[in-house]
Amino acid sequence: MMRKTVTLTAVLIISPIWASATIINIPADCPTIQQGIDASVDGDTVLVQPGTYYENINFNGHNIVLGSLFLTTGDTSYIEQTAIDGDSAAPAVSFEMGENRLAILKGFTITDGYSLCGGGIICQYNSNPAIISNIISGNSAYNGGGIYCFQSEPSILDNIVRNNTAQGTYGLGGGIYCNESNSEIANNMIIENIGSGITCESAAPSINNNIISDNQSNGIVCKTGSSPVITNNTINNNSALGASAYGGGICCVGSYPTINGNEISGNFAGEDGGGIFCHHNCNPAITFNVIRGNAAGTHGGGIHCGLGSSPLIKNNTIIENSASYGGGLLFSNTNPVTKNNILRNNQAFMMGSQIYTYYGSTAVTYCDIQGGWSGVGNIDCDPLFCDPETGDFHLAENSCCAGAGENGEDIGALGVGCDPADVLREYNILPDKFALTQNYPNPFNAQTTIRFILPKSQDVQLTDYDLLGRQIEVLIDEYREPGIHSVTFDASALSSGVFFYRLQAGDAIVTKRMVLLK
Repeated sequence: MMRKTVTLTAVLIISPIWASATIINIPADCPTIQQGIDASVDGDTVLVQPGTYYENINFNGHNIVLGSLFLTTGDTSYIEQTAIDGDSAAPAVSFEMGENRLAILKGFTITDGYSLCGGGIICQYNSNPAIISNIISGNSAYNGGGIYCFQSEPSILDNIVRNNTAQGTYGLGGGIYCNESNSEIANNMIIENIGSGITCESAAPSINNNIISDNQSNGIVCKTGSSPVITNNTINNNSALGASAYGGGICCVGSYPTINGNEISGNFAGEDGGGIFCHHNCNPAITFNVIRGNAAGTHGGGIHCGLGSSPLIKNNTIIENSASYGGGLLFSNTNPVTKNNILRNNQAFMMGSQIYTYYGSTAVTYCDIQGGWSGVGNIDCDPLFCDPETGDFHLAENSCCAGAGENGEDIGALGVGCDPADVLREYNILPDKFALTQNYPNPFNAQTTIRFILPKSQDVQLTDYDLLGRQIEVLIDEYREPGIHSVTFDASALSSGVFFYRLQAGDAIVTKRMVLLK
């Protein structure tokens, strides 16, 4: 093999001891990806041309970049065109010799891997690579159908983890399984896996800003000794049935998760805890979440807590959930602290539409509870959500929940702050400030609407970008009058993923994030 040496500024910045690096082209320089890895040294790049490579590759401790042409072009079509196919023989990709963050896997479809642990990708024995912008699909394992992490801390970023299978009795970790691993899991789409989307066992991963949806088991499972930080995720339409019939959205047993700022909606549990289930001395902090439209066959449509658990349930909006007992909340043998929550329009087919409790003490204070509830600061009034039909559960400025919580806090998850366009329409007034609102719906399938507000006539440009900052489409580039404006973004020709839209009007520039989920 002829080694092509080039100067790589990015590598020099990361590690000055590497004065140069080699690009090894597959198949021009080596016929297989594994041969390219074996021929590399730290700092090299193994660049793979489109095609399907039937291999079970192992980084073998090499801190290199392995990428498709997506790495050099930013063209996302190369991700689907460049596949590592494990041929059902072993994990498609293995990291197990202490690789660090400079070991990067980027821009592939990882498929048809099979193993006891980690069908698609396995990271173990203090291996900490970066797994970025891949499609991990059609893999299977007993635990960790898509990705399995053991005593490792990989960064798992911007991937689509889809249609993988966990074959164990309880179907754990169809998407990702973290065992004694404190991984960073961010900005991924973890969808349509058989088995839970993510499972944590004696682990403390950071789970942030992901779409965890339509998995045929729990969205997230936190097993004994785990303390993940679960923030700003959309966790919806997961179904916990059979042996895993607890905690459709999030199932926690003997663990200490932080569950903050998530949308947990449309999940189902055959037994208990449609949205969240916490049991066996589980002490989560459940704060600032919208918990909506979840259902449980028996107990706790929104949240079920029992057997010695002492959760903090604070500043949540818990609405439109259902169960036989405890449509919103159900507590048994537990001593939760429940304050600053909104509980409305939940339904129990037997007892306790909003809250049902037995064998324990329940401290419920400063909550807005439909039908009323005894306790300090509790109220019963319409919270005046800004626009519940479009999923905007912020409070209107004149809401009874504004400032009515403990220490003058707002009650509910989102606080005061209606979409300014709605306010302007209601009072038929001209705007006095520039604003870009969140697209709706978000996540969306094929089409979504973007609205913005102009206080004066000016030139406006509204542009969409992909995750790499590549321009997709200029939606508006023209002079506009003051007022409320809207435009529809049609993404029917695009693949699922994270996108951004940027509005520039004069010197003002605002950018927001949206998610396409097909």
